[in-house]
Amino acid sequence: MGRKKKLEHGESNLLALSEAIVSDLEKRKYSGVTIGQFRKACKELQTYAEERGIQDFTHELGVEFMRECHGYFYEGEPARRTFIQMRVRSMEWLSNFMKFGRIIRMGSLEQITVIPKPFSEPIDKYTERCFEANSTQRTVTRQLTYIYHFIAHVTSKSVTNPKNINAKNISEFAISLSKYSNSTISNTLSCLRRFLRFLYAEGYHDQNLSYSVPKPRSSKEKRLAKVWTEDEIERVLEQIDTGSPVGKRDYAMILLAVRLGIRSSDVCNLKLSDIKWETNKIEFTQVKTLIPNSLPLSGEVGIAIIDYLKNGRPKTKSCYMFLKPRPPYEKFEQCTPILKRYMKLAEISTPKHMSSGFHTLRHTLASKLLAQNVDLKFVSDILGHVDSNSAKYYLHVDIPGLRRCALSIGEVFCK
Repeated sequence: MGRKKKLEHGESNLLALSEAIVSDLEKRKYSGVTIGQFRKACKELQTYAEERGIQDFTHELGVEFMRECHGYFYEGEPARRTFIQMRVRSMEWLSNFMKFGRIIRMGSLEQITVIPKPFSEPIDKYTERCFEANSTQRTVTRQLTYIYHFIAHVTSKSVTNPKNINAKNISEFAISLSKYSNSTISNTLSCLRRFLRFLYAEGYHDQNLSYSVPKPRSSKEKRLAKVWTEDEIERVLEQIDTGSPVGKRDYAMILLAVRLGIRSSDVCNLKLSDIKWETNKIEFTQVKTLIPNSLPLSGEVGIAIIDYLKNGRPKTKSCYMFLKPRPPYEKFEQCTPILKRYMKLAEISTPKHMSSGFHTLRHTLASKLLAQNVDLKFVSDILGHVDSNSAKYYLHVDIPGLRRCALSIGEVFCK
């Protein structure tokens, strides 16, 4: 069999698109069942298109195929049957690959009401701009989630063209977010603000409506991060079944944060080549700052990683260290759910006014170092900060140190 021709950006030939996607799914180790279902959906679509003398795929073709052949009308209600879900997903994969040369995994958003045509072009253009700016797949997916949510809201108010969006639509949408957490509201409105600025800059709207998006009061200053005790950390680590492949992975991931203070995003993106065994170091470029960081690889952490690599990691060509246990063996996007699972098993709870995500392990390491009178500059270097002043944020967790700085009532009134 000859070598497949590389798909050019913007290719719309249905057969070429389907072959390119199958190749991509195989490369990413998707299951044979998923690939088989996609092939079947494409074969049905190919027959439908040939009967109408059509060779090129369009989003409209996919919508018509689903409506006429499967009675699915994209009316906003999710497809309940697995059979229909896979065909809806297949149409979205074809559309994604045609526009961006990749699959954008949107989860349940694949089943959202069909986007009105006047919104399609700006959304596609905005997505391209995000990728051009080197935004990650995760970031683009999250932004599209927020934007689709907004569009679903305004279309329910009979707004089917971006030029007809007004301040009242934005206000009503913001109010509808009240059931969500403060962070979700803040992130959604921040993304909406960027999208509205884009619409104005590109001429899709004659007003810069980003100024109409409310700015919710941030609660970051009120929400302190949990500082773990040694006992709590040990209790969590004891809950991990290091006899299983998943347990070996989770143990190594959590140790990297506990002992080295590595961010969740960096643990998820750690690559096999980042471990320098000959020098016992971990060297990686931080996702948040894009600044290289080099940390010593302790025996405890090194043994945990080796155990996972030899006895737990799936046999795959992926360059990433920590992978999901089932095909297509993708890397993780976040570590907090893993930590939360073991917190629950260890019966460790956190007050509502405190955060308890994966980053709290980093906070805890900073607290310990400060309590041991380690120089702030050294703490900053370990944590990989661009500016050493950034480590001052962690001073609020050094309670013993703060107590030593406290003045007595007499000292206050005598000054």
